[in-house]
Amino acid sequence: MVSEEKKEYCKNIAEIIDRLITVQLCSSGGGAHYTQKPVTQELYSAARQKFPDPLTYTAALGLLERVQPGDKVLIATGFIVAPWMRPEVDGPIGGASLARALSICFNATPIVVTEQENIDIFKPVFAMTGLQVDSLEQASYLPRRVAFAPFPIDAALAASRAAQLLDRLQPAALIAIEKPSWNVKKVYHNGHGMDVSNLVGKTDILFAEAKKRGILTIGIGDGGNEIGMGLIEEAVKKFVPTGANCVCPCGSGIAAATGTDALIVSAVANWGSYGLEACLAIATDTPKVLHDGTFERFILEASIKAGIVDPSTGLSEGHADGVYTDINVYLVEMLNKILEFKNPNSWRKQASSAWRKDRAAVERQIARYGEYLLEKEKEIFKDLR
Repeated sequence: MVSEEKKEYCKNIAEIIDRLITVQLCSSGGGAHYTQKPVTQELYSAARQKFPDPLTYTAALGLLERVQPGDKVLIATGFIVAPWMRPEVDGPIGGASLARALSICFNATPIVVTEQENIDIFKPVFAMTGLQVDSLEQASYLPRRVAFAPFPIDAALAASRAAQLLDRLQPAALIAIEKPSWNVKKVYHNGHGMDVSNLVGKTDILFAEAKKRGILTIGIGDGGNEIGMGLIEEAVKKFVPTGANCVCPCGSGIAAATGTDALIVSAVANWGSYGLEACLAIATDTPKVLHDGTFERFILEASIKAGIVDPSTGLSEGHADGVYTDINVYLVEMLNKILEFKNPNSWRKQASSAWRKDRAAVERQIARYGEYLLEKEKEIFKDLR
């Protein structure tokens, strides 16, 4: 259990984390490509009207209250982007780093839910986390494993598969990272408003069934068309150019219809995963839960070799939503520095508080050094006397 004091401490730092991961350096989702307005901040503000506390803190607290050692946590990710017909970097990279974090933080077993087409592409990326990629059966009882579960594009099959997975795995939580959600007409869109329903596993059905069973659900997204964003559907329609008006015959926009128990809005969905890691690291006093910049670079390089693409260019070059590799590395390093600077047990904090405890000694130092400065001034400005 996390103490009330620790919760308050984590909540305060999460406000800083939320601000960092919502800095809109890029278009923040395909739909926002058509505007220079701060779409991320508008969507974040709408989410904060639903949740009084920082979004990363709310999601982390949900996990801390639900997940126990040995539990399964499903991570739904993977967005096949047109016209390249390959999965994009944003989503699986955050999913891989979060899988590692869940294993370290809870000794939980992450299970990646994605389309069959993505699995062989994702495996080497998830293997770069240090976890062993294994079968569902082996991962169910061996530690430091990650397994994959294909999810159907066909809606009828998806309903059966959802029940099968939840019955078999009994997960403690489901997390969607940059996973497309259908709109009110059950049509899936990319950010530009094109119908991509025939590329997308119908994961909304899995999340709906999980909510019926009382399983914690968390959504992480950036553009408004991802699972979880259904909580702020009206804001997506208002602020994302294609939110209410898509370019396909459905005419109902890209705004997601599926909400989740907790929602993290970030400028890049991967960053939302990193913010969640940081909060878990703070709450459990386990800095290693948050990966570092070196790890971020390794995993982005693994995505290049796997053929995962930047949706804006179609190139496998380690960019997420157009954000260069170095910027992603810097952001992770900044999160690590926040943890370091705010850690009450750090040398920096201890050094700062040590002299504050001996106020009398400091006052003597101030007085003595003040006398020294005055004596120097007398010599420098003696012609003014």
